Amino acid sequence: MVKRINHIGIVVKDLEDVVNKFEKAFGLKVESYQTKNNIKAAFVAVGDGEIEFLQAENDSDLKRSNVKHDFIHHLAFETDDIEDEIEKMKENGIKIVHDPPIIGLHGVKIAFVSPENLNGLNIELIES
Repeated sequence: MVKRINHIGIVVKDLEDVVNKFEKAFGLKVESYQTKNNIKAAFVAVGDGEIEFLQAENDSDLKRSNVKHDFIHHLAFETDDIEDEIEKMKENGIKIVHDPPIIGLHGVKIAFVSPENLNGLNIELIES
């Protein structure tokens, strides 16, 4: 069962610019940076959740989405058992992009639900 919103992923054109603006406006500081699969990410804690700022490098999936401005890319729901959650969703006719789950930027199992199931919205499952 989904427990809570884990993080919101926001695609940005200029990672450092956005990070600096969020720090200035809200006092939010980057906890860590990572680069994986041609995507640079900055992780900013907000209460129990997190904002994941993502900047495409080179030939990444985010770059191919033709980013013209910053936008919310995905919402991530946390679950204790991602495989069980995927099976339940598949039983209900929901298509899953990552089946089996893959290891995400945080080093934990993740899977995206196919956006065609949810009016084009990108929803990520993340195992806690």
